[in-house]
Amino acid sequence: MINKKILIPAIVLTFIVFLVAIVYTTVNRASQPISFNMSKAIAGNIQYPAMINGSMHFFTGSNFASYDVTANTTAQTSRILRLPNVEGIQWADGAAVLEANNYSAIDELYPILTAKQLLLDRNYLWLWRKDSPAFTLLESPTTGSPAKMAVWEKGGQQSNLIFITDRVGDEEYSATFFRMTPRGNTSAIGSYTGKQITSLKWADDTGAIAETFDRPSGKSSLTKLTFGEEVTSKLLEDNLMPGSVVSEDGKSFGFYRTQKKPDNHLIGKAELFVKFEQDRARLVASGYSGVSSWDQQSQSFVSHGETEGKYRTYVVGRNKTKTYAQEKKEDLETNPDMAKMFVKSSSPLSLFVIDVDNDLYAIDEEEDRSYPEKKDPANLQGDYYGDGFSINYMPKTNSFNIYITRNPFSANQKKAYEFIKGRGFDPNQLNIKVYVYDRVDFRT
Repeated sequence: MINKKILIPAIVLTFIVFLVAIVYTTVNRASQPISFNMSKAIAGNIQYPAMINGSMHFFTGSNFASYDVTANTTAQTSRILRLPNVEGIQWADGAAVLEANNYSAIDELYPILTAKQLLLDRNYLWLWRKDSPAFTLLESPTTGSPAKMAVWEKGGQQSNLIFITDRVGDEEYSATFFRMTPRGNTSAIGSYTGKQITSLKWADDTGAIAETFDRPSGKSSLTKLTFGEEVTSKLLEDNLMPGSVVSEDGKSFGFYRTQKKPDNHLIGKAELFVKFEQDRARLVASGYSGVSSWDQQSQSFVSHGETEGKYRTYVVGRNKTKTYAQEKKEDLETNPDMAKMFVKSSSPLSLFVIDVDNDLYAIDEEEDRSYPEKKDPANLQGDYYGDGFSINYMPKTNSFNIYITRNPFSANQKKAYEFIKGRGFDPNQLNIKVYVYDRVDFRT
């Protein structure tokens, strides 16, 4: 006969052990990184991209274009542009701000600068709107001082533009803030004196968030600026590296600090932090090198990069962090140096990353995603001569020069692009510069 005094405790003990095993297995699985898959390059020449309303907008070298992230196709979204060297673009819906330099008589911005008697070896900011045929130089409406930096209100979803002119003195830094409406009306909204503003990260109708630099200490900070006759400032985070990310509402931040050895010597890579509203900042990864973005749908910061010799993606919400790992050895050996990232979906994970060579890659949690493979522009190498155009491949820069040899410009430019398409290439994915022969008019 079984002793009940022994049996009941034994059953209870067995049940407790069973529960502990389940909890341990669940926690252990949850702590293990989820595997992700990285594609080969699926598109090329994606210069200065941004995601606007579900489409990836970018510069091709000769026009603006969009990339459909579902169909994996491109579309030209502007006329052919004659621009100098472009160093950066900030996008909004139907508009963009370009930073450009190295102006010359063959670009369309040169006459504007010479008419204003401005130096040609400086960087200037230019506003482009889809409903306007010409670029506008961003400048103070009263002094004519050129703008130094700009940001679209509310992360590019609005049409108002905030920009500043500034003065960097030996003892003092000062700046004036301006707001430009979609109709082009520009007004001053405040004057600022304090730490040097190095980047505008976010703005709404009440203020902006900027990366600032203190020259005496050599430290960078994330600072909240409130508009008014005198712009006031409030320190958000300090001792930062460049590249902070701000949430859509301007209340949460992802940022980097330089990682240090125990003896306080810098070691080059970063510590990745996130801070949600009034919560304390929390460390996500050490030894980190990568790119980050804010995902509005999941209210999370998403970061992808290398940490301690392994490639990881972090989806960091206010109360939960999911970690994804790249496990395939062949993928680990060919990871690109990443420059920018966009979130298509955070659950299941689906990202697009652009490397320093402007090639586009896809990262997915699901294994059954299929993508086209980028075509090597070098396979179109050589010189081609058509009726009204010629095409020359430039091997050192892996780019193309198209020369329109007679009027009308528009018809012959389109013929050149159709010739490229007939060879199986997408002109928007080739770094192309379009030039004209004498007596050919760009306006025809």
